Amino acid sequence: AALPAGWRRWVAGAAVVALSLTTQITMWETSVLTESPALSLLALVVAAVLRLERGFTRGRVLGVLGATLAWAAVRDSHATVVLMAAVVVAVWFAVQRSRPWRRPAVLLLGLLAIGGAVTLSAAHGHRDAQPIEHVLAVRVLPYPERRAWFAQHGMPLAGGLGELAPIVEPGLAPYVAVPPAPEYAAWRRWIRAHGRSTLIRWTLTHPTFAWTETFRTPERVFNNGQGQLDMYLPQDFRAIPLASRPWHHATWWVVTVALGLVAVLVARGTWRSPLALTGALLVLTAAPHAAIVWHSDGMESARHLVVPGTQLRIGVVLLFAAALRPVFRAQHAAPAP
Repeated sequence: AALPAGWRRWVAGAAVVALSLTTQITMWETSVLTESPALSLLALVVAAVLRLERGFTRGRVLGVLGATLAWAAVRDSHATVVLMAAVVVAVWFAVQRSRPWRRPAVLLLGLLAIGGAVTLSAAHGHRDAQPIEHVLAVRVLPYPERRAWFAQHGMPLAGGLGELAPIVEPGLAPYVAVPPAPEYAAWRRWIRAHGRSTLIRWTLTHPTFAWTETFRTPERVFNNGQGQLDMYLPQDFRAIPLASRPWHHATWWVVTVALGLVAVLVARGTWRSPLALTGALLVLTAAPHAAIVWHSDGMESARHLVVPGTQLRIGVVLLFAAALRPVFRAQHAAPAP
């Protein structure tokens, strides 16, 4: 609907439908996991943002906030994207100071409240405790120098944890499975109280960790099905022929296409359209979203990265749709006699 009536709407709509029918999206519909509602609500948020960029009305602002609240409630990592979107709104608000400020201000405050509430809720409920245990199991405990650093910064039972033999499987990263035994209760209490802050401190004092760790081979995760999603396919799943092709392209290829589309939009002077701005926002926030998702857990990274990966591809589809938009040139009337 953001495009002029005609063939462009049909082409753009077909691109959206093609993405929605990919196996990597439809495969979650019969699973009792967060992927299905997360993907559906992501599409709802994008649609609400597209409507908002065509004009700040009260209903559209509330629509964006309502969709964002539902999406952020599904997964704690979504709060990262919400807070990044709040920064974008704040910058836009600062640049457009001459425009009416109330509704953009409500949007900004609403996004900050949603992102902050989800983050505080996760911290209060210690929902990060088990994912952090997974991170330590595969990225800290198998390595003596890292284990020693965490011991120096308060991690208890480092000696006993060092005696646990890492589980090594061919082609996979080693990891230490800490038994659910009473003698390790102090370690798990420390994770609940100080695990996240200590892990953040480690990352800040080892600045290359956040970047280089993601490129280790084999990937430092476990229970990940060789990095493929096939382990999650329902047994009776029937894929639509050729429907998975839009997803299977490597991320670097998708990013290259996104950069090419941005170059086209800038050259044509149509980069300020709602489609282009929304698509660019999705593409730009996909990388930090994926990085935070990957660093927040040490297992099942292939599944956890489905939402950031879909976010990136939705952004590319919107940039493609924006490139279909015709260039409107001002028609100068003939001078009056």
